[in-house]
Amino acid sequence: LPTHQQLRVFEPPPEGSRLIVLATNVAETSLTIPGIRYVFDCGRSKEKKYDRTTGVQSFEVGWISKASASQRTGRAGRTGPGHCYRLYSSAVYERDFEEYAEPEILRTPIEGVVLQLKSMDLQHVVNFPFPTPPDRASLAKAEKLLTYLGAIDQAGKITATGRELSAYPLTPRFSRMLLIGQNHNVTAYAIALVAALAVPDIFIPENQLDLATPVHSEDHIQTASDNTEATAREKRRKDYNTAHATLSRWDRSSDALKLLTALCAYAYASDTEAFCSSMFLRSKALKEASQLRGQLSAIVRTHKPGSLGSYVAQLAQPSSTELKVLKQIVAAGFIDQVAIRADLSPSPPSLTRKPKRAIDVPYLTLFPSHIGPYSPDEKEAELQRFVYLHPSSVLARTAPPNLPQYVVFSHLQRASPAVASSAASRVRMHALTPVSGLQLAALAAGTPLLEYGKPIGKIETLERLDGAERRECWVVPVLVGEKGKAGWPLPAKRVVQRRKGGGEWSVERVVE
Repeated sequence: LPTHQQLRVFEPPPEGSRLIVLATNVAETSLTIPGIRYVFDCGRSKEKKYDRTTGVQSFEVGWISKASASQRTGRAGRTGPGHCYRLYSSAVYERDFEEYAEPEILRTPIEGVVLQLKSMDLQHVVNFPFPTPPDRASLAKAEKLLTYLGAIDQAGKITATGRELSAYPLTPRFSRMLLIGQNHNVTAYAIALVAALAVPDIFIPENQLDLATPVHSEDHIQTASDNTEATAREKRRKDYNTAHATLSRWDRSSDALKLLTALCAYAYASDTEAFCSSMFLRSKALKEASQLRGQLSAIVRTHKPGSLGSYVAQLAQPSSTELKVLKQIVAAGFIDQVAIRADLSPSPPSLTRKPKRAIDVPYLTLFPSHIGPYSPDEKEAELQRFVYLHPSSVLARTAPPNLPQYVVFSHLQRASPAVASSAASRVRMHALTPVSGLQLAALAAGTPLLEYGKPIGKIETLERLDGAERRECWVVPVLVGEKGKAGWPLPAKRVVQRRKGGGEWSVERVVE
């Protein structure tokens, strides 16, 4: 609900009325609603779960902890006598409720924490005395990501780039994007882009706007009221589509640039509430993103005074060249979170049916999105193996043959399964921007994600340097996720190679 509607909970109910509040977990500890006498505790909560191995996020309904149950009980009678009715038995309470909720450091990515420890020259993070230590696999995954971003070297030591990234109160991915933006003279746009990406839920989801036509039974009689609602729903649907088409005008294929457009347009609005209402945006989220943008601008000016002038809320429309740079900046920050269209992969799979919609086109992620054996059921195995575009993506309205080969995504989310169903549900990727094979090869250069094959075609011998043999040739770069598994061949590159002491050839530089 909008903030002004949420605040109605603190208003006294009309005479002769009873106040009934439907509350989420925020009512456990964050606020006290006056006059509450009775609390009905279902013992459940819907929380975001994070798979530490695959990175897939999902919203799951589960039992709360005993500590949360006590907090819910405490909501009754804060300002007078009250009672809590628990809608579960004491046996369930004792058997299924943990004492406390799992600490957040065990439920979220920890690369930011690891980078801060590395910046303090703590080489072996695994030995740090965490109050609740994360498992070794999570720490190893965080270090791998920092390696892909250039924040630490292969030996695990922080680099000069890593020290710069640690100066920003952001995740290393977003800090990396800011740093590249400064190097390409698009600092102001990069700051706005990071601010828009860092704040969740800027767009109001379609399923919260009552845009779908309701399904009636065969014997339903259409009334005048139904016709009025249908007309209003159709107008709302057209306004919604028009608003999203307007926000996608800078680039019809990039969700990241759509977010940037929304934030920049918000800065131009004289009446921000009316603007957000007409464009189906969350005013609170955009206000938060605008404040973050101002804070980041001040931090960048402090660390690199010459890279950014005085803060300007209203940015001019970026040029086509700047838009290309911004898309590559996004790809650089999420270089390990890339997916390839399954039918254009090195080993195209055989599908049970040909997809007719963009959201049904399967993609394969660089790192597996499913751990363990696949289901013996062919359709269910497809759902486990592939990921699919989220319906909210700008690419969701693209014809399947026209979808990009490679897509960089922000995160994976597993759809909520149907009630009383044990079948696998689809994993949706929240796309950020399409990227080409050439761009992937350039962005992944110098990281463990990129390997080079043997020379193809003619090899030209070059003059020795410091006694080492050198040659110039064409090679095929390969984007590799897990070691020992086949990667994705990218467009061939002409490189200069140098022979190491052990006889192996390494890439000295890429010939432009």
